[in-house]
Amino acid sequence: MGSELMRRLGVAVAALLLIGSACTSTFAKDNPQLCSNDKIQLIKDAVARDGLTPQAAADKVGTDARCLSDDETKQAQATFAAFKAQATTAPTQAAATAIPTTAAPTAAPSPSASATTNAASTQAPTEQPTAAPTETPKPATPTPTASPSPTPSPSPSPTLAAGDAGWPAKSITAIGSNEAPITGRVVHANGTGAGHHCMILTSSTAANPCAATTDANGNFTLKFGFPSTIDLIVKGQYDPSTGDGPVVAHYPVNFTLAGVGGITINIP
Repeated sequence: MGSELMRRLGVAVAALLLIGSACTSTFAKDNPQLCSNDKIQLIKDAVARDGLTPQAAADKVGTDARCLSDDETKQAQATFAAFKAQATTAPTQAAATAIPTTAAPTAAPSPSASATTNAASTQAPTEQPTAAPTETPKPATPTPTASPSPTPSPSPSPTLAAGDAGWPAKSITAIGSNEAPITGRVVHANGTGAGHHCMILTSSTAANPCAATTDANGNFTLKFGFPSTIDLIVKGQYDPSTGDGPVVAHYPVNFTLAGVGGITINIP
């Protein structure tokens, strides 16, 4: 398992190095204003990070997909595939075998020895004493029966605090060596923390799943691994029937490998 993980990490690192050294396309050379280095890098990032197609990445950046050469496109797609493979871990199973125990048989009791017969000696008859009058027995006092314990009533369902969106709690996994944290707080207009709101980290769409949720006081911790401009999307009141909620905030972040902290996102 360890050697397989190292192999996948090697693929991811090699793909990242290749993205920076790929040849520039002929179209990019002929159209330097449309295919600036910054725009080419943003297209590569969107393909390698979010798994977008070159055309979708170019539409997002506002340029032409032909700015990427074939090699640059393949290398960006290889980077995305390598990181997806890295995130997949094989579950392990442990099976416990129960050893049945056999109870020892109970020994049968040994037969009793035969009784010895003694001859009864003959005695002279003796005078029998006069029996004392028998006392009438008192009725027994009945033992009180314990009353059955009352059946506890079911606890009422917990109610959400005011301003709490009610999303199921979710936290990020451990921050890797090629990642950095994004920390901050989501607050309502009255200054109270926005508890259990869905936090999405993306550069393209709000349809992604929650990366994490805020705690009861509105604090959140996310992580990212590519330096670029990204968006933090906040979703409000959770609807159990759809498993979703409305977008209530869209916050751009200029992310670096050093991480970003102290963000405050205001929502209604």
